[in-house]
Amino acid sequence: MDGGGDGLGKGIALEMAAAGASLVINDIDQANANRVVSEIKKGGGKAVANFDSVATMEGGASIIGAAVSNFGKVDILVNCAGVGGGAARTAGRDRETGEIRHYPLANFERIIQVNLLGPFRCIAKSAAGMLTLPPLGDDGERGAIPALVLERGAPGLSVLVLPAFALAGYRGVEVFLILLA
Repeated sequence: MDGGGDGLGKGIALEMAAAGASLVINDIDQANANRVVSEIKKGGGKAVANFDSVATMEGGASIIGAAVSNFGKVDILVNCAGVGGGAARTAGRDRETGEIRHYPLANFERIIQVNLLGPFRCIAKSAAGMLTLPPLGDDGERGAIPALVLERGAPGLSVLVLPAFALAGYRGVEVFLILLA
């Protein structure tokens, strides 16, 4: 569960734990991740924390590795990590001075690394592992990977995310996007 330390990710994590799932709660905010893990354990669930960033291949691999090393496999990956930043406006004019200001490229690159490439990194690592599992049922499905895109947080990003998810789909692993407008 990347981005599981607060907000929507936390809510989904708590519901999954209540349903019996064992979880890796990933969040770069260590305090948030640890709080969610404690809450799950207090309720009798199983969870471990991971603080790596989805913005790197190593971070994505570490998140999935934590699930495999602690729970033996990955059946479900939920992508909830994301950052905002108002990337919809690439340039604007200062109201007082009239000066034209450009959106900082470094900020936009961080949004792309976390919101677009982050889910793809985790999907690639988890789907590869899911393909080695026996089918869960008669339909041959080996796992599921839902990902959430909050259109309000990064307008237009869903257009970029859809092709990445199409490329990440594998036979027997269901990859789907949930767009929250």
